Amino acid sequence: MIPQTVELELTPLDNNPLPVALSYNSYALFLNILQNSAPEIAARLHAIDGPKPFTTSVIFPPHQRTTSSTSMSMKYLSLRLAFLSDEIFAYFLKSALEWSTRELELGPSRFQVKQVQLLDVKRPHKNFCSYEELLSSAKAEHNISLQFLSPTVFRSKGTRNTLFPQPELVFGSLLNRWNTFSSLKLDTELYQCFESRILLTRYRLQTAMLNFGTYQEAGFTGQCNYLLNNALPEEQLRSINALAEFALYSGVGAKTTMGMGQVRRKKSGSALSNTTRSNSEKGG
Repeated sequence: MIPQTVELELTPLDNNPLPVALSYNSYALFLNILQNSAPEIAARLHAIDGPKPFTTSVIFPPHQRTTSSTSMSMKYLSLRLAFLSDEIFAYFLKSALEWSTRELELGPSRFQVKQVQLLDVKRPHKNFCSYEELLSSAKAEHNISLQFLSPTVFRSKGTRNTLFPQPELVFGSLLNRWNTFSSLKLDTELYQCFESRILLTRYRLQTAMLNFGTYQEAGFTGQCNYLLNNALPEEQLRSINALAEFALYSGVGAKTTMGMGQVRRKKSGSALSNTTRSNSEKGG
């Protein structure tokens, strides 16, 4: 099984405003594309109650932001899809190849798909990275820095939302997704390490809202630094580092199929400095 990332470059065909629930529309769009060749698979994915083997997110051009009342003025935007299942990825490619018009709708707006690109942000010369490679190439590093690119939230016992990246929530979400979709299982004893052996040392976070049309979800975005305890065995260190790399594909927390919880690992040396203070430390 090989996690894959795909990016669709979209250009507008009209001047209609972007839909309010842009992320939800991207989810529906993915399922509509999949229905071209595998309607039963699309229905099965929609019905899954739990982690799904894909994520979707809309990416705007650099320095471009928009609201529901803003007319379409950008030249393009991108739809990024990540797949945790070879089967679903294969069905998607088959559907995309059979998709003759390459036109789609996001709410009231129509787009033309100009390019479908396989990509790997961390390895631009490759378009995939297997679970085996993620684990075998993982280093036993003690410092991990994660950037939360879209609003992220964790469900707490199904009744309340948690808007803070506690280590057991972040890495627990990653381990759950890894063991759900990979045949290469990681030791579930790692769950105990996340709370007692990983320390959140620095963070720069802010809250943000994602609109789903009839309701909104609050989440956090920003960057966090985690410190792994020196007492952790090398095998567990490597497993946790592999999970940090896996975040690019899987996302974390709730509603990753609708644009939430998009995460990537920051390179060594890009961690928050000791002079950086969190919003709470600033009194904000």
